[in-house]
Amino acid sequence: MFRTILVANRGEIAVRVLRTVREMGLRGVAVYSDVDRGAPHVAAADAAVALGDPEPAASYLDAAKLLEAARRSGAEAIHPGYGFLSESAAFARAVRDAGLTFIGPPPEAMARLGNKLAARRLLRGTGVPVVPGMLEAPADPARLAAAAEQVGWPVMLKAAAGGGGKGMRLVRGPGELAEAARVAASEARGAFGDGAIYVEKALDRPRHVEVQILADGRGHVVHLGERECSIQRRHQKLLEETPSPALDPELRRRMGEAAIAVARAGGYVGAGTVEFLLVNGAFYFLEVNARLQVEHPITELVTGIDLVRAQIEIAAGSPLALRQEDVAPRGHAIECRIYAEDPARGFSPAPGRVLLAIEPRGPGVRCDAGVVTGTDVPVQYDPILAKVAVHAETRDAAIARMIRALESFVLLGVPTPIELLLDVLRSEPFRAGRTDTGFLADHFATWRPAEDARLDRLAAKAAALAGPAPEDGRVASPWRRLGSWDLAGAPAPREEEARVVSSAGGAHVLELDGVLEPIFTVRSDEGTWVWHRGRARRASSAALGAPRPRRTVLRGDLGESRGASPRPARRAAPEGTITPPMPAVVVAVHVEEGQAVARGDPLVTLSAMKLESLLVAPIAGRVAAVRTRVGASVRPGDVLVSVDPGGSDGG
Repeated sequence: MFRTILVANRGEIAVRVLRTVREMGLRGVAVYSDVDRGAPHVAAADAAVALGDPEPAASYLDAAKLLEAARRSGAEAIHPGYGFLSESAAFARAVRDAGLTFIGPPPEAMARLGNKLAARRLLRGTGVPVVPGMLEAPADPARLAAAAEQVGWPVMLKAAAGGGGKGMRLVRGPGELAEAARVAASEARGAFGDGAIYVEKALDRPRHVEVQILADGRGHVVHLGERECSIQRRHQKLLEETPSPALDPELRRRMGEAAIAVARAGGYVGAGTVEFLLVNGAFYFLEVNARLQVEHPITELVTGIDLVRAQIEIAAGSPLALRQEDVAPRGHAIECRIYAEDPARGFSPAPGRVLLAIEPRGPGVRCDAGVVTGTDVPVQYDPILAKVAVHAETRDAAIARMIRALESFVLLGVPTPIELLLDVLRSEPFRAGRTDTGFLADHFATWRPAEDARLDRLAAKAAALAGPAPEDGRVASPWRRLGSWDLAGAPAPREEEARVVSSAGGAHVLELDGVLEPIFTVRSDEGTWVWHRGRARRASSAALGAPRPRRTVLRGDLGESRGASPRPARRAAPEGTITPPMPAVVVAVHVEEGQAVARGDPLVTLSAMKLESLLVAPIAGRVAAVRTRVGASVRPGDVLVSVDPGGSDGG
């Protein structure tokens, strides 16, 4: 067995792997970039080695730096987590060549199965059904177009290396192909160091069902059941569960046997996942994730098997003592992913600082988190903050337990999809198990955080609480004049009082209309965040002239309150001025000064948390100024491009 293991990753997965490493009595070593110096995964390790530059290519994707970190720390093995170099056969080979052990499949198996195209080629003639598509990743874009015409529109563009939804784009017709291919290749290169992409047929409304496998170095393979992963946004999974509501015992047996056949065909060793698409009872091989999955906790909860421990033991040469008949999943488990995403901006990535984090607790609840109070969430990496997983005897009980867990997860400072997840869990289609990859588009396409008059009134009180508390514990109504305030049938404007029953740090218990309400508040430069039973709101304050009253802003509505104002409001950008909606890095500038543009023409492409977004001209005109460059780090309020509406007819 190893004595020291280096975890070549960051965030919640690094924390989770280090937990098992230390439980096994082994020494765990973390690595960190400059922006991760104070991250929780660093504190979770016995030792940590700096990688320097925060850009992935110069830190977590730099194989030479990782190998040097292993040498300096005395590590005998490297665990790659997921993402980054976890599915790089070249990295696995470099680890082996350096005399170290890669905790994952051997590079030969990874080359055969971890690369999607190689896996598709390998499975020809095995009887495992495969989604129609290409068997190579061409450098010539014309070949992508030809393949798309052959399999029929719509198609999926997919990264040959890696997974997790990076480098994946749905293309509905020929006119979308060129730009989608450019973005997909760029995302894949940034996430995995390999920009190769290919075309695959897009199936209509399939379920995404995957099977967890374990294989030792002696040819013994077992599967640990399936996970339903159909609820996705931008090809990123949001909620997973096991067992799948769609499988009966016969279909489960057939898919498990197919997964084992795939593993044996590729000579797989270690923990991995075989992913399938399920359509009308027929399933098709999608890909192998030759690594630990983000959603592995739910399999651990129903089987009682620590998959990281199994990975380490197999990598150390131990045989897999588990037989297929020994695998007896019990009960039902659900996982929800908590991303730094802004619901008000189409769930765009939202880096920032976590101002308050209190994890959910209780029977059957597990939280794998990569953030704590005070953690900075950087722009360079994946937006996942934490995973909440629950286990119960039945699916209904698991749903109820997850709702309770999410309602008690206090996370303020960066927006998250917790409120959306709660609404999904309570929805009739989900409770009935009617899920597929179009679930969110079908049922939540126009979803917005619910208007809740009581919550807004609590947020208003929270804004008042953000100042010094009165000695008698009473907080007068922050509203002097409500004006046109009208919130979802709220009672007529009136003076009211909220009594503070208890207060400690950011936690308060208010008595409002005779009902006790627990809330958490925390202040930031943008105003006051408030949390109440799984819902978060931000009330921003602004100075609006003498005698400097404070106005609290909720969903764009104003109410005037007593007290001094913390700072002026940010003015709206003039028409034709392009500013970033979030902190990001500029990856492409598509225009130059003096160029005529039509409304909708591309101006700048940004990358935030591994996802690219295109900023387009809001008006027709001529580019008056370009004030950014490729590689620049930008924040909301920075002017990137200015368009003069009088400079052109706009085409």
